[in-house]
Amino acid sequence: MNKQLRLTLTALSVLPLSLLAACGSESAGDPAISAVAASTKKSSVTGVRWKVDSLTVGGKTEKAPDGAYLKIADNRKVDGNYGCNTFGSTAAFKKDGIDFENAQSTEMACGDALMKFEKTFARILDAETFTPETTDGGLTLTAGDGDSLKLTKEKPAALYGTKWRVDYLMDREVATFLPKAARGKAWFTLDKKAGTLSASVGCNDISAKATVSEGRITLGSLQATEKMCSDSLMAVERSFLELFKGTVKYRIDHRSITLTSENNTGIGAVADKKTFARTLDAETFTPETTDGGLTRTAGDGDSLKLTKEKPAALYGTKWRVDYLMDREVATRLPAAARGKAWFTLDKKAGTLSASVGCNDISAKAAVSEGRITLGSLQATEKMCSDSLMAVERSFLELFKGTVKYRIDHRNITLTSENNTGVGAVADK
Repeated sequence: MNKQLRLTLTALSVLPLSLLAACGSESAGDPAISAVAASTKKSSVTGVRWKVDSLTVGGKTEKAPDGAYLKIADNRKVDGNYGCNTFGSTAAFKKDGIDFENAQSTEMACGDALMKFEKTFARILDAETFTPETTDGGLTLTAGDGDSLKLTKEKPAALYGTKWRVDYLMDREVATFLPKAARGKAWFTLDKKAGTLSASVGCNDISAKATVSEGRITLGSLQATEKMCSDSLMAVERSFLELFKGTVKYRIDHRSITLTSENNTGIGAVADKKTFARTLDAETFTPETTDGGLTRTAGDGDSLKLTKEKPAALYGTKWRVDYLMDREVATRLPAAARGKAWFTLDKKAGTLSASVGCNDISAKAAVSEGRITLGSLQATEKMCSDSLMAVERSFLELFKGTVKYRIDHRNITLTSENNTGVGAVADK
């Protein structure tokens, strides 16, 4: 039996997944339920949204794209995402494993890599019977021929503090994906402490006071910058501004959210990946040290894994110069020299070598008690842009005579007797 049916109606790309799953309904009292073997551990598999981490087919493992997931409800209804398209089906728990039956999906077109993964994922989910194996926070579904899916529990997103990436606009029952110019750029977030909503579609910054109560967000007077952007961006922005007038209903479904106005227009969004900065800002961490490592785990299970970083050595390190100093004032290098200016010290040869991206500079160098004493400078004589030549003159002036050096882990400053200098970091 061909278990996979494709739905081609564009609007289905944003239908609630429960509707898709319902298309494959079965009568109550299906004997497949009673046939579940104890080893299948149905209760440990159902009721969890599983993020697909990887797919192994024919011995080759492929990392899953962001957004691919699988969820089996207690009533055997399945919803998920192949990596591009959403799907719904029914899970049949049998003595030899789990079958996914009567799959129906949307039929959007995505990039080649996404579609390639999706095609493989959909095919094996349709064709195989899987043996589940649960571990702490993880699930592996293995087919008889060794093909497998690795999944991990995915936590629901919080209303506050989440950066919600907007994917589509809604007008009553019709959902329309954002125009290309706004895709990946449109977002909103709610700050509980400040009581505000912030948003953008990739053009102007929008903000308003926001009060949340009983599934509704009441917004105050909108503030927005006044840049002019492309017609398509401005059209989306007008939809945002219209939506954010007054009160909107919100509904969170794990890591998806919809905001709907009183006249049934709205937006659909998904939780953006939590960044390091947002995690560090939002969480309280419990530290755990190991030999050379540190794990900081938050109350919700989010964690940071860190390892000790060794300080850079004066000798043998390529120091990438980021800024020039003149007494208390530090100035970033001009754009022409950024990433090109560097110096290094060779202990065996007793030399300093340097460049700002134009001429090669070298000199004898003797190091003692926090100071580097430089001999006569040698340099090639190429002519470069005015901005590069200006930085090079600063280098040449600094490297006359003796400079103090100070290393702070992987940063270094060189300072002359008249308090000019450079600041640099150890290059990778």
